[in-house]
Amino acid sequence: SGQKMALGSTTDKIIVWDLVRKCREWSLPGHQWMTRTMVLTKDDSLLISGGYDDEIWVWDWSNRSKLFVLAGHDGGITTLTLTQDERFVVSSSEDKTVHVWSLEKQCSEITFDGHHGEKLYGVSYLDREGTRAV
Repeated sequence: SGQKMALGSTTDKIIVWDLVRKCREWSLPGHQWMTRTMVLTKDDSLLISGGYDDEIWVWDWSNRSKLFVLAGHDGGITTLTLTQDERFVVSSSEDKTVHVWSLEKQCSEITFDGHHGEKLYGVSYLDREGTRAV
């Protein structure tokens, strides 16, 4: 939430800090090897994490529980971003693809490939509100 910060780590944990008290508050089991990227919905209901295990995990932030896994990349997840309406999460990966995932359907709706020889480390999209870059 607005007073908390989630950090990915190399110790297989997602660590949550309380920014007011300036202390470690709790942790979640992280991705195998490393949690590399995370995004939190505006209403603080979902934390979405990506790791070197090629998976995207969707968490219930308040209950600290994993809701579901989005699988379809063949390389570590490098970036996650949410669309403006937060119905979709967009991921880039070392497998040279970008996926647009439906959080409602829990699946990839669109896959962009063709980035031959280039690992992807950022995502940008354009919607009716303008651009948002990560």
